[in-house]
Amino acid sequence: MRSHLRTVAVLAVAAALVGLFLHNVDLWGVAREVMHARPQWLALSGDKDQKYLYVADGHNERVHVLDRHTLEEVFSFGAPGNYPGQFSNIHVIASDSKGNVYVGDGGGRFQKFVYKGMSK
Repeated sequence: MRSHLRTVAVLAVAAALVGLFLHNVDLWGVAREVMHARPQWLALSGDKDQKYLYVADGHNERVHVLDRHTLEEVFSFGAPGNYPGQFSNIHVIASDSKGNVYVGDGGGRFQKFVYKGMSK
């Protein structure tokens, strides 16, 4: 992976859509050490505080949900395969304001995961 893609700038988005720089995160290093993952794509949660960072893991074919401030994994989902809830070469991830997550993979599929809340 190219070095300029290894570091992600974490932003706090203001109402006027102006980003406020907080800090740099070596997501590739965090993913490799903590999740044994290969991050392909990122998305922030759609809640007002953008509390979660969604990481599409192209190696394990999973989506990792991280606390955006601590980068600790709070949840993950998915598995390799071609059935619902499974992924084949994750290409893109996005979220909406309702907490739903959308994942596109190399099989030409997009899947919507409906947010039902975080279990404790």
